[in-house]
Amino acid sequence: MTTTNWEQMVRDLEFRYPELMNNVFLEVGPGWYYLLDNMCAKLYALGPGEVKLVQVKEKFALLCVHFEAPEELYNRASDIVHAAEIASANVCYRCSKSGHIMGAHLWSEPALCNICRDKKKEKKNASPEEK
Repeated sequence: MTTTNWEQMVRDLEFRYPELMNNVFLEVGPGWYYLLDNMCAKLYALGPGEVKLVQVKEKFALLCVHFEAPEELYNRASDIVHAAEIASANVCYRCSKSGHIMGAHLWSEPALCNICRDKKKEKKNASPEEK
């Protein structure tokens, strides 16, 4: 996926969920787009403008979402966000195929599918001229 495609995906989320996505920077890989889209649709259904994303990033190999919500919606919004965060452990960070986290350390990288993992290894092992 090219940067341009990811930028278009982000603009798409901002267009469809303007109040939810107002001034939030997505610090995640493009493979988690569908997780984010599904999560945003559910949060938006709680009431446009009710929930606001504050920060969306990868932390400890998982999706990490900080948000604001009114007290009466907070638990429902938290359940939606938590489900997306847990699901991110099994979704490739780069391409959205089924993936898994390698390693059990806090510094583990996000889930990758076998194809993306192999591509990453090939790039890492390539000579400087091939990179």
